[in-house]
Amino acid sequence: MLIKKNDIIKRVSKDSNTFYNEMEVGSVGVVTKGPYEKNISDIMYSLKPWLKKLPRYAEIKMVVDVLCGEKMHRYCVTSEYERIKK
Repeated sequence: MLIKKNDIIKRVSKDSNTFYNEMEVGSVGVVTKGPYEKNISDIMYSLKPWLKKLPRYAEIKMVVDVLCGEKMHRYCVTSEYERIKK
């Protein structure tokens, strides 16, 4: 099901490529922005600059920004979440 702005979503899985997302599996939040396409490999290169020496690749994913409690989680990959209600 398509996730949209203002939907309540729950994180149901965790992927090794999204190590930057600190939201726990089972946590619930509200979508504040998205969905939109993002090259998540750019996020990895900004967090780990030594990877820039390796050959670059592109990994485009659909992402959303989620507000969980008082913390904003950016670039959350939609395939790791399920929509609870509108």
